[in-house]
Amino acid sequence: MNLYEMTETAKQLMQLFEDGDIPEDAINDTLEGIGVQDKLEDYCKVIKSFEYDMDNIDKEIERLKSAKERTQKAIDRLTKALRLFAVTEYLATTKSRKATAGTFALSLRKSESVQITNESKIPEKFIVTKTTVKTTPDKTAIKKFLKENEENTLEGAMLVVNENLQIK
Repeated sequence: MNLYEMTETAKQLMQLFEDGDIPEDAINDTLEGIGVQDKLEDYCKVIKSFEYDMDNIDKEIERLKSAKERTQKAIDRLTKALRLFAVTEYLATTKSRKATAGTFALSLRKSESVQITNESKIPEKFIVTKTTVKTTPDKTAIKKFLKENEENTLEGAMLVVNENLQIK
C-alpha cells in the first residue's frame, strides 16, 4: 500500500470517527496496522539519506573545483616557463621559429593586442559605452507591502503561505 492509498484509508477512517461510527483508538490501531507510521518513517529516512548525499556531493564539487584551480595554476606556470625557455634559450640560440620535442611541435607566432596604459587619454571616438540592465521585482519590499496593506493586494503579486516539512 502506498502513501496515497494510506491517505485515502485514513480519510475514510476519520470520516467514520467524525460520524461517530468508530472509536478513536480503533482508528489508531487501524492506522498502525496498515503501517502508516512505518511508511512515514521510511520516507523520512530516504529524504535524510538524500540530504546527506547532497552534502557529500557539494563537498566533492568543492574539492574538484579546488583541484581544477591548482591544475590550471600548474599549467600556467609550466607554460610560462616553457615559453621563457623556448624563446630566450633554445629558439633564440638556434635562430629558428620552430622546434620539435618528441611528439610535440613548438613554434613561435606573432600576435598583436592593444594594452591600455591610460584610459582617460583615449579619444571619445574609441570609447564604447556598455550598459547592462536587468530588472527584477523586489520580493522583500513586496512582501512587506502586502503584509502592511489593509487590502493585502498588489496587482501582479500575491502573498502565498507555504507549509514546509522539516525533518530533523
